[in-house]
Amino acid sequence: MSKMMNAVQCEKFGGPEELKFTRAQIPTPGPGQVLIKNAYAGLNFKDTLTRTGAYHAGNPELPFIPGIEASGRVVALGDGVTEVKVGQWVAYMTATLSSKKNDCYAEYTTADIKCVVGVPDDVDDASACCAMVQGLTAHYLTHDSYPVSKGKTPKTT
Repeated sequence: MSKMMNAVQCEKFGGPEELKFTRAQIPTPGPGQVLIKNAYAGLNFKDTLTRTGAYHAGNPELPFIPGIEASGRVVALGDGVTEVKVGQWVAYMTATLSSKKNDCYAEYTTADIKCVVGVPDDVDDASACCAMVQGLTAHYLTHDSYPVSKGKTPKTT
């Protein structure tokens, strides 16, 4: 494996024009982490806010590689990881939503194993990716914010 990868990097806060293609070092997984070769990366509201420098939980230091959710194949395991295997298809978030860790707009990303799930064979790769943050958001909105049920519609004002 080459030690360099392709990535999209945010060099300064602002609009999408601040995203630049670059070459970056392939990260090495630390203890409790996996290295994933990405196939899909999601685009979330947090990514947009972080790119502009307006994320309420804080922004990463510049320059940074954006992206908080992706799917791909595990290519390396950090010390202590037994939950997944090299070659396994997974979907993941890089860390919690309050974290400043991003890095999914790259060929390879490390992620904490607690933020990684195996993908069943009957779930397509793109759906697995967007089920992480976007799927959890949809679940939260339809179960906690406004529980959806047959015949029930929100009241309009």
